[in-house]
Amino acid sequence: DINAQAVLTRLSGNVIAEIERLRCDGFDLIREDWLAHAHHRGKRVTVNGQSGTFAGLAEDGALCLTLDGGTQARIHAGDVAFG
Repeated sequence: DINAQAVLTRLSGNVIAEIERLRCDGFDLIREDWLAHAHHRGKRVTVNGQSGTFAGLAEDGALCLTLDGGTQARIHAGDVAFG
């Protein structure tokens, strides 16, 4: 039986565990795990009106975008559209 409280309890436990992991191990391992599951890596995306290929995440968590002209952009916040 699944209810909202059970989902919230499990989710908050996972968030707390990841925060502790970040404190102990730094961002690199979390970044690597996230990139291993990033569905649109290497595919075309548009962020804040800039279109290009999603190249990865920078060490500070910025989205790395290879623009159509070949230049790199680092995006720290914005709306991402896929395709």
